[in-house]
Amino acid sequence: MGRDADELLGSAVAGGLAFAACLIVTTALLAFRIRLGPWIPYAAFVGIVIAFGRTAGLFMGPYIGLVAAFFFDFFFTRPYGSIHIDSESQLVACLALILLGSALGFARWVTRTLRRHRRQEGPWPISS
Repeated sequence: MGRDADELLGSAVAGGLAFAACLIVTTALLAFRIRLGPWIPYAAFVGIVIAFGRTAGLFMGPYIGLVAAFFFDFFFTRPYGSIHIDSESQLVACLALILLGSALGFARWVTRTLRRHRRQEGPWPISS
């Protein structure tokens, strides 16, 4: 496989692992959601987005953020079992997860592009 195929595969694996991590965190915390409140699960989903968004690409980063936002909103905000957002804090929390995933995916894409450019053309000349 070429480098592009390896990068796409790595990004897809990151997305799949992030989905699995969201399932595991949801399963582990679901029994305690009333006692914990929404912010402990939110912190866990932020951690998932950071951990897997760093290895995702331009399209998988927003996907990871969206998956984490869905799991958070569906299972840990009231009314449970729906994606109804009824407060500004819920909206901000979900948008923050999506934007974080998007930013990390974009940063990873830029890093890969710069590395590819440096390999092909060598280091950039320093101009004064």
